[in-house]
Amino acid sequence: MTGRKPNRTLGQDDFFKLIAAQFSYQDPLNPQKDTDFIAQMAQFNTLDQTRLMQSDIAGLRAQFKGSQANQFLGQWVSLQDPATLRTVEGLVTEVRFNGGNPQLVVGDVPYDLSRVNIVRAPEVPDLKPAESQSLPKANSFPSIPLSATELKLLPKKLGQILGSIAQ
Repeated sequence: MTGRKPNRTLGQDDFFKLIAAQFSYQDPLNPQKDTDFIAQMAQFNTLDQTRLMQSDIAGLRAQFKGSQANQFLGQWVSLQDPATLRTVEGLVTEVRFNGGNPQLVVGDVPYDLSRVNIVRAPEVPDLKPAESQSLPKANSFPSIPLSATELKLLPKKLGQILGSIAQ
């Protein structure tokens, strides 16, 4: 024998059934005022709008978690492995979504965002140019005085030079 599963929330159809039942069973000599029905409808409308707003907020929360997780991409994280309770460190290489919940992938293993303890920028090697490859100083070029006419022709000559290089 299977029993009826109780419904925990009342929907719009349930509300209209209640209103119809109130109309059917009210005392004809002492009917309810129309303002009472209007107040009930306003309360139901407020309840319905609140339910929709809760749904929208849940969607925004999921989007926020997703964008928050994406900010971890390429970052070095320290987190706790839920299975071993050990600290795991590594670079976040991707973000996966499991049932709408974002998971950070470190070392090919997905972890919940809530497991992150520390976030660091990845270590970047020091990229100093070798001494032999250093650029000449600006004051090492000879200074050539140019006339106003030569300065006006300079952009045209540079265009010709760049055009000949591109060919």
